[in-house]
Amino acid sequence: MTWSPTNRLSEGAVYDLLHAHRVRHVPEVFDSGILVDNLNGYCLEYLVIENCWQTIDDHIRSLPVGVDHGQIVRSLVEQVTECIISALAAGILHCDISSGHIAIKDGEAFVIDWGHANIANCSVGGASENAVLWRFNPEDVEYKLYDALTGDVSYTSIGVLSLVPRRSVFDDIERLFYVIFKAYLTKTRGGQEPVGFRFYDSTNFACTRAACLGTNNWRKHFGFTCADAGVVDILEAMHKFLFVQDDIYVGMRLFSEHKFERLFDTQSAKLFINQTTVDIFDEANQLDDTMEALQIVSDNDSSSVHTCNEHDGEPTL
Repeated sequence: MTWSPTNRLSEGAVYDLLHAHRVRHVPEVFDSGILVDNLNGYCLEYLVIENCWQTIDDHIRSLPVGVDHGQIVRSLVEQVTECIISALAAGILHCDISSGHIAIKDGEAFVIDWGHANIANCSVGGASENAVLWRFNPEDVEYKLYDALTGDVSYTSIGVLSLVPRRSVFDDIERLFYVIFKAYLTKTRGGQEPVGFRFYDSTNFACTRAACLGTNNWRKHFGFTCADAGVVDILEAMHKFLFVQDDIYVGMRLFSEHKFERLFDTQSAKLFINQTTVDIFDEANQLDDTMEALQIVSDNDSSSVHTCNEHDGEPTL
C-alpha cells in the first residue's frame, strides 16, 4: 500500500493502461484499487503484482563464471527498451528507471514501480476511461513534471539533473545506460563512488557527468572494469545513441541548453534496440499526439544556459 499525492497518477492506473495497450515486460497485476480518496491531499492505493524475483544488479552479479555477459546484457537491454518505447506509444513515460525498478525472472526483464510515471498524452486510447475508474483528473497528471531528484539521483539523466523543464523517452533510456554501469561498478580504493556517480549538487553533478562522458576513457569514470567485449559494445552503442549527433559529442549541450533536442538515430538505435522496438517507435513517431511525449515542455520553458559553479572549478576527472 502506498500514500501518494492526489495530483499524481496512481501506479495502478498506469498498469491498467500498459496492459490495455499490451505493453510487454511489465508484471501481472492480481489486484489493485484506491482505499482512501483524499486525506489532506493524499490517497491510499494498494497494488498486488507478481513476484519478479531479483533486481537487474543482483541478477548480473550472480551470473556464474564463464557465461556470456554480453549476450545476457544485450537481451535485457532489448527487453527494457522495448517496454520503455512501447509505453511511450501508449502515451506513458516511466520517468524513474533504476536498478531497483528492473527485475529479472527466468531471463525475462520486467519494468516495475511506475509510481512516478506521466501520462504523456491523455488523448491516447483508454486514458479518459482510466481516469474515471481511478478517480483522477487527466489535466492534473498530464505533462506534470516530478522533482528532478526523485528516486536514486545516480541514475538521473544530464538534462533532468540540470533542471530542464521537459522529460523525454531519451531520459528513460539514459537512466538504463547508468543502470548497466551500476551493475558492473567498481568503487575507488578509498571506497568512494567513481566520479561519474559522485553527487555534489544537481547542477554540478550534471556538469561533471557530461564532462566525463565526453572523454576518451569515459567508461573508467563510471567505475567500469568489465572486460567482456559484448558488454563494452552495448555501452558504446548506447553512448553513441544518447550523446553523439552527426559525429559530434553533445553531452555538454544537454547540460547547458534547455531547448536542445536529441534525435532518435535509427541506425545507432539498432545497435542495442531490436527491430521490433524500432518499428514501434516509428509508428508512435507518426502520431502527432504521441510525439508530444518526446518533449514535454512546461508553460515556463526557457532557454537558460547552465554553467558549472565557478567556486567549484573544472570537474576533476
